[in-house]
Amino acid sequence: VTYALGFLACFIVVFVVALMVSVLSHAPIVFLKLAELESGEMDVFLLPQKRSGFDFLNYTTASDILNDLEKYSYSTPRYADGDSIVYYNANDCMPITAEVD
Repeated sequence: VTYALGFLACFIVVFVVALMVSVLSHAPIVFLKLAELESGEMDVFLLPQKRSGFDFLNYTTASDILNDLEKYSYSTPRYADGDSIVYYNANDCMPITAEVD
């Protein structure tokens, strides 16, 4: 009986430690997914200078510059306008509006 109790205690400890190590190793993926749900897959948010007199950046020019480097060639424009962000889905080129909290 004591042998079984000792074996069960060791098994539970090893199982819990292995479970925690597995959960902690996947924690960055969970936090990344939560961040992407909150603000899209946005890595950078560019705004024109206030003194320029323009409300938006020329995405065509920015895309031409970024496409020269393959590392930066995967981008999608998102237009923030007050309470919502409009971005364009690359698959069907249709605008999608997302509310900003």
